[in-house]
Amino acid sequence: MYLFGIPVLTKFFAQQMQPPGSATRRHSPLSSDANWPSCAVSTNISPSGLPVSPVSDTSHNFNTPRLFREALRFINATFAPKEIFVAEFGFPVYGESDMELGQARYDLGRTNFFHDYLLEILGAYNEDKIPVKGAISWGLMDNLEWSSGLEVRFGFQYVNYTTQERYYKQSIHYLTQFFEHYIQ
Repeated sequence: MYLFGIPVLTKFFAQQMQPPGSATRRHSPLSSDANWPSCAVSTNISPSGLPVSPVSDTSHNFNTPRLFREALRFINATFAPKEIFVAEFGFPVYGESDMELGQARYDLGRTNFFHDYLLEILGAYNEDKIPVKGAISWGLMDNLEWSSGLEVRFGFQYVNYTTQERYYKQSIHYLTQFFEHYIQ
């Protein structure tokens, strides 16, 4: 395989629908096709009973960098791609659309997300020798999200949708410092 692109949303755990040893096995049809039963459900609750990460502003984005690195190891071992590109990774800070400008610009959740993921990507490249060749963040500025409209913000720039004014958030300054420190 020449190239493998992987988006970063989150990692889920699978749980059996019926406890082991049960007399009857429960199945649930998948919503897309009733002919394909499912005996497990996915969850963002870890076996320890805790969520995989703090909540984000969507139901499918969590800060799970260690699980992502495990996925990179699996992809590398299973498919042996010459190059891996991390595609479309970003983090919507919970409630950011409802925050005042100053609060929204201090996007600690997004900053932590990029810090955690970029360190794991570097570790995968340097320590695990996984051929990660690039990472594409989502997104440069707040924008229209397909299913959420203007309510969910992923950007490094805060956009005032009325005036179109843009303001840099803390995360872009952190990203600049990260690349100055780690990338030569």
